[in-house]
Amino acid sequence: MAKREGNRTILVLKAEELIFYHARRSSIKDIAERAGASYPTAHKYTRNPETIQTYDSVYLASFLTKGLGLTREQVRELKFGDVFDFLDIEEDEEGEAGSEDAETAKD
Repeated sequence: MAKREGNRTILVLKAEELIFYHARRSSIKDIAERAGASYPTAHKYTRNPETIQTYDSVYLASFLTKGLGLTREQVRELKFGDVFDFLDIEEDEEGEAGSEDAETAKD
């Protein structure tokens, strides 16, 4: 495999923060049921968002509107930074992801 240097930056869904502000009294199971998703999917999006490589736009829309109970207008008013954050992933010489930085990049 070709050698690479440096870090890779990924987007991480701020699911726990969104739940705290918009659906504080809801469990992951409740959110999953309302969003029409399986519990494992909802759990991954909420508890392990750093493991998600690609986001399903249909599920993300359903998570925000049905799962969290936001209206379309409320979703439109969200800033990108309200929904996602950046996380730098260190890559080893083989280009494989290594340990994650403890802090997310703040710009």
